[in-house]
Amino acid sequence: MSRLSKALILGILISAVGILLSVMPLGHTLEENIGLELLFRMRGVREAPPEVIVIGLNDESADRLKLPHDPDKWPRSLHARLVELLVKGGARIIAFDMFFNELHSDDDDILLAEALREAQNVVLVETIKKDKIVLKDDQGAPEGELHIEKRMLPVSPLLQSSLAVAPFPLPKVPLKVRQYWTFKTASGDIPTLPLIVFQVFTMELYEEFIRLVKKFHPGQPDNLPQNGQELIGRKNIAAGMRILRDIFQSDRTIARKMLEELNNADRASDNSRGKHLIRSLINMYQSPVSRYLNFYGPAHTITTVPYYRALQSQEKVFPDQKQIDFSGKAVFIGSSEIVQPEQRDGYYTVFSQASGVDISGVEIAATAFANLLENMPVQPLDFNARCIIIMLWGLVIGMVWRLFPPIITTAGVLLLSILYTVIILNTFTARGIWYPLFVPLFLQAPLAFLGAMAWKYYETNKDHQNIRRAFSYYLPDNVVNKISDNIGNLKDNSQVVYATCLCTDAEHYSALCETMDPDNLGSFMNKYYETVFGPVKHHDGVVSNVIADSMLALWATLNPDAVFQLCELKPLRI
Repeated sequence: MSRLSKALILGILISAVGILLSVMPLGHTLEENIGLELLFRMRGVREAPPEVIVIGLNDESADRLKLPHDPDKWPRSLHARLVELLVKGGARIIAFDMFFNELHSDDDDILLAEALREAQNVVLVETIKKDKIVLKDDQGAPEGELHIEKRMLPVSPLLQSSLAVAPFPLPKVPLKVRQYWTFKTASGDIPTLPLIVFQVFTMELYEEFIRLVKKFHPGQPDNLPQNGQELIGRKNIAAGMRILRDIFQSDRTIARKMLEELNNADRASDNSRGKHLIRSLINMYQSPVSRYLNFYGPAHTITTVPYYRALQSQEKVFPDQKQIDFSGKAVFIGSSEIVQPEQRDGYYTVFSQASGVDISGVEIAATAFANLLENMPVQPLDFNARCIIIMLWGLVIGMVWRLFPPIITTAGVLLLSILYTVIILNTFTARGIWYPLFVPLFLQAPLAFLGAMAWKYYETNKDHQNIRRAFSYYLPDNVVNKISDNIGNLKDNSQVVYATCLCTDAEHYSALCETMDPDNLGSFMNKYYETVFGPVKHHDGVVSNVIADSMLALWATLNPDAVFQLCELKPLRI
């Protein structure tokens, strides 16, 4: 088998192992826990879109406003005042990541409801409660469980006055938050908070978006809202979004056709910002039910304003205080502390700090919205592309380790690994595309090294055995051992072996054969061989060959000086 063939076999084996692990749940978990986390840490903090602002309810604000530290006990008239100030400041959309599913004082609830009704751009969050029902057979014995998700809506006055309500469920520790729900399928395909906020934020583009939907899906349902006012006027934005999602999920080609239409639009009338947001809407509706979060950094990387400052920003309590610009912004309101002991709503993420400060739920919602705004969530490669990358990498690494000497190969693989890391890191930073990192660098590269070394060890050991077997017929054991131990040098360089030869011949052998019968001649020759072989073996020689009555004996050595000693052997007398 040629050297190239062996290298190709090793490359194929490394590719196969990498692909096998990558399609297993274990491989996906390792890529998430190690590969994706390394990409985030190598990339570091990146700037969040300025259109997103978080207003944080925290203990500092509670102290300054002389309120309880529990935000649920804050008067809702204060939230009404904040909404009025945000509307006055030009906020485009306001989202409360706070639960209003219990009545407070009638006056406060009425004030907040009126503020929401006047604003017409406030989205409230709803909770989802999971109930477990034990199923029993006719005899009353349990035979299974049924899990039901129940929506817990805000109290009626606030529900009726808000623009929309949406859930935003997230797992708590010890699970690390990496994804968020786009549509909550178990609760009837409800769009989650970031999606509804984004749909309202881009409402001015809704008609153009629907025009593209009609063009490539002319049989859209009659109950699909045709413009933004109709979508908002129905007071059920979620229902219209579910209809759109059904259209995109029923025909997977619509998204591709719409994106092609946008790309082929006349450049002279190109509205790059609008087209960018429409692309994001298309990708949002045709995406799976969950998306990976493209975090911007640790807590408060997204612009975060304490609640008390947001209240004072429009009132200019202090003359030198800079006024906060809420114009055209999406504002998310929720708990957001700056120190770990005070956190009540933190989630464990890749950017959780050593001090214990996690990213709050409201900031995760704002992160998901900002990803939609940029049309840049973390996007794993599809199955086929991932397999091709892993296959090609394994093939190259396996062949390199097998074809070249270890020192050259180590340097080459290190350079290839650095180049691969730089390329995928740049792609991850610029476009959010997540290439596999753990399997190629931490599995395939070391495995190729170990495989190549094991194969070379096997071949070297096999060569040793073959050399010993071949030379044992002609050379003494001590010479064979030395040659076998230096087999690596024998492959690359010729080696001189010094020897003394002895050739014997029985006198009148032909005449003797003619006078003796075969049996007697055989017995005689056996005694003859015993006589001539004995002294040769006694003096550490090797009988190399025997032809009839002739014997060839050798005394070989790697030391040239020993040849003279061999030549001083006394003549053999028979």
